[in-house]
Amino acid sequence: MGYGGTRLEDIAAEAGISRTTVYHYFPSRRDVFVEIGRRATLAFRSVLETAVAIPDEWTEDDVAALIDAHLGYLDAYGAVLTTWTQATWNDRGLRDLGIGAQPTQFRGIGTELRRLRGGPADID
Repeated sequence: MGYGGTRLEDIAAEAGISRTTVYHYFPSRRDVFVEIGRRATLAFRSVLETAVAIPDEWTEDDVAALIDAHLGYLDAYGAVLTTWTQATWNDRGLRDLGIGAQPTQFRGIGTELRRLRGGPADID
């Protein structure tokens, strides 16, 4: 069905709540999606926190913990990444929201991976 074919009624049915309840909290499908994107962005922080917690003298267990954190994030929010692409095709506002969050996330994880490889902590 994808983002374009999903209605608030579909979301309510999937959640097992009334359509009125969904409308009470979210006036539109877009508002639901923005909230999901916000939660996905916040959830990625746990992946970054896992990377930050790895010592410079890391072990295979440290790397396994980072991989587990990232795969857990993808299990919970991986579909959001694909759906966001569909949703932003015709919605510049959603596209701008996504583009605003991604560089911060990518820079953070990139900085930590660079550190773990023994490189400089930050590159401007």
